[in-house]
Amino acid sequence: DWLDDLLKKGKRRHGQKIAKEIWMQAALELFRAMPIDWAEVGTEDDLRETLKGLESRIKSIDIED
Repeated sequence: DWLDDLLKKGKRRHGQKIAKEIWMQAALELFRAMPIDWAEVGTEDDLRETLKGLESRIKSIDIED
């Protein structure tokens, strides 16, 4: 899985790993900072669509810079 791979690479590069819980907390904080009304996400399909839209918005910002 992507997160486990990230943890392994971090340990190989830096000699220690950042705990999975820290990565998850960072992701949740990032989600909370996004301009999304998370209370409106009611299903897994809603979540997928919301995340796809968010990814698209972020990528369009990267292109503009």
